[in-house]
Amino acid sequence: MGCKSKRVGPKIVSIADRRRLYGHIKMNSNLLRIAPTLAVSGVGRSGHYQAIAEGLYTKPVKISARAVGWPAHEVEQINRAKIAGFNDDQLRQLVTKLHAQRKELAPSV
Repeated sequence: MGCKSKRVGPKIVSIADRRRLYGHIKMNSNLLRIAPTLAVSGVGRSGHYQAIAEGLYTKPVKISARAVGWPAHEVEQINRAKIAGFNDDQLRQLVTKLHAQRKELAPSV
């Protein structure tokens, strides 16, 4: 009789464990494509791109030659800011801060 092995899924890591593992980087590194981004933001495609043009939403991240996405933590922060009642100027400041954080996280080349 051979050894039976079970396929084990990804380990669920607590927030505290993540903070210990990753230190100061406390953000989700998942990228959301356009459909999920629109679904959680509650706006249409043209409204979403208009918000980007006005500086009210972060610019997309290039995933491949023909695909873009938005970091999930940025989408979440912008949604929380909207729920909290941020005005357009406050949202622009948040977007500027999020873009700056992207540059800080970028590996030096």
